[in-house]
Amino acid sequence: FLQKEPDQKRRTPLIIMAAPGFEQSAGKLAERLSALRNEQLAVVPWDEQQFGGESAMILIGDNKAYASSAFYQKLAQEQGMNGLYAVMNDQGIQTLDLQGKTVQAYTDGQVGLLLSTVNPTSRKPLWLIAGIGQSGVDQVIETLVSAAEDANAYPWRNTFGVLVEAGQNAVSLPIIQSKGVTP
Repeated sequence: FLQKEPDQKRRTPLIIMAAPGFEQSAGKLAERLSALRNEQLAVVPWDEQQFGGESAMILIGDNKAYASSAFYQKLAQEQGMNGLYAVMNDQGIQTLDLQGKTVQAYTDGQVGLLLSTVNPTSRKPLWLIAGIGQSGVDQVIETLVSAAEDANAYPWRNTFGVLVEAGQNAVSLPIIQSKGVTP
């Protein structure tokens, strides 16, 4: 969703939806995407009734917003089918391997997550930006906003998602384990 799209006629409409308290972070991303897409994007309030709409969507909230979302819970129940290699709950974020087994659990506020999947209702692209609290969400937003215009430089290229931890390199998801050891 960060790539420039010169052909506006073929462009899929994009909605950026923010959970309460995350409007400012979402606005920062909307501003960056508006410049790249050459169209004005606005942030709309988190509304589960719109999650099944016909537009591509970026959902922005912390782990608790997702943990209380019926839509997200349904996605997470079918995580393998939806390509979700991390899950969120009230305590934090857990990264998963290809078999859906927990690799690591994160509970501090310096961890954020970008997941990409397809909306099971509309079959349109769906991106989940999450974090443990505001600082975790901001980790992901800063990574996206400061990304180079060269799509090859994005840490999430050719992945299902990225875990962003303060002071660390982004980790591509899924995490591949060999004999129980993470490379």
